[in-house]
Amino acid sequence: MIISKLFSNIEKTAGITNKSALMLQALQDAKLAPIITQIYQDTYDSQRKYGVHKFEIINAKPMIRKSIESDYKDFHDLLDKLANRELTGNAAVYAVGNMIGTFEHSDWPILTAILNKKLTIGLSKTTFEKLTGTSLQAAEFAVTLACHLVDVKGVNPIDGTWYASRKCDGIRTVAKITKNNGTTTVEFISRQGKPITTLDNVKPALQWLVRDLDDGIYYADGEGCIVDGNGDEDFQSILKEIRRKNWTIANPCYQLFDFVTEDEFLGKTKSKNFDARYAKMLQMIEGNTFPTIKVLNQEVLNSLADFNRWEKYMSAGNWEGFMLRKNEEFKTGRIKTLLKVKKFLDAEYIVRDLEIAEMTTAEPGLGNVKYVGVKSLIIEHKGFKVNVGSGLTKEQRKEWYADPTKIIGKTVTIKYFETTVAQDGTESLRFPVLKAVYEDGRTV
Repeated sequence: MIISKLFSNIEKTAGITNKSALMLQALQDAKLAPIITQIYQDTYDSQRKYGVHKFEIINAKPMIRKSIESDYKDFHDLLDKLANRELTGNAAVYAVGNMIGTFEHSDWPILTAILNKKLTIGLSKTTFEKLTGTSLQAAEFAVTLACHLVDVKGVNPIDGTWYASRKCDGIRTVAKITKNNGTTTVEFISRQGKPITTLDNVKPALQWLVRDLDDGIYYADGEGCIVDGNGDEDFQSILKEIRRKNWTIANPCYQLFDFVTEDEFLGKTKSKNFDARYAKMLQMIEGNTFPTIKVLNQEVLNSLADFNRWEKYMSAGNWEGFMLRKNEEFKTGRIKTLLKVKKFLDAEYIVRDLEIAEMTTAEPGLGNVKYVGVKSLIIEHKGFKVNVGSGLTKEQRKEWYADPTKIIGKTVTIKYFETTVAQDGTESLRFPVLKAVYEDGRTV
């Protein structure tokens, strides 16, 4: 009850100066300070979203009730599960109500305020950060992101310092590999910094991959894929399965294209250039018998003929494109030394509206059958409306017509050949095609 009394006193005290004095005094306590700081971070870190706003506290009657100062970790662990979407829907609502109900009644308002992302004691995030000299915002997870070759000036991709590789058609996946005293653990992370829990079948391969490395933390950077019977990567399948709950993808393939230490990944130390990292990956993969992992083939481009040959590979293999990677140390963020070469470009948009029309489909034994459905999605490109009618399945056209809320407001990836500008200045997309729909925004 110590923290609940402290927060109550601060709330009743007038003036920021007096409130701050009470908080500073409490932060001198080595046991209370980390708990109070964690409460503020859980409340005001904008990257943490819990998705539970209405719930009913289940007033449990335990022998001994929990208190924030002794058992806050239990509540914090629940918040982690909510933020990582391990708990959603009714299960999340029940878990929240049950957890709060095991705490002292005086702690309930604080726990509820944390879920609502706003403490009510009159001491803001900014004030707390000034008092403690720390930031409550967790550092954003950053991966290496590419630019389009056509958008970067002054690049000579055939000067012998660029590696070419196929652009995989999967989900960007970083694997954090920890070796410690004979035990190797693997965590998978999306490009958005969200945990990926469906790739357990890749873990044995990555554990084998680092078999000869010293204890430490390593980051593998690659693409999580599902390969169909023809050996082609099936993007729609991996997109459907990668974020499923309580699910393990049966036949994933992890395409590895970089490997660094934790300090190199976080930018604390410089890595070796890519040629040395690639050679190391090839050495590590020698003797591999796991179908769930491959090192992506890389080739140095030394001439225009080499570049043209890769463009032919792209066309013949119906690839989405290929990548150009500068032979330099590892970096994260959007960089001009990792480039995409694509026949089609793609970008993410929000679906703003739908165009409804009478459609015709061929049904076995029935011939052409008419139905009313979604003719096209309406997005905005630089403030101009663009209709996207290609790439929608018959099932999607019918489903979204019946319930527009299932697509309006959702994030989609649209593939297109190029942008166009009409004489009146209106911009549009040439050959726009729906590539992917992200039900809860872009989380992978």
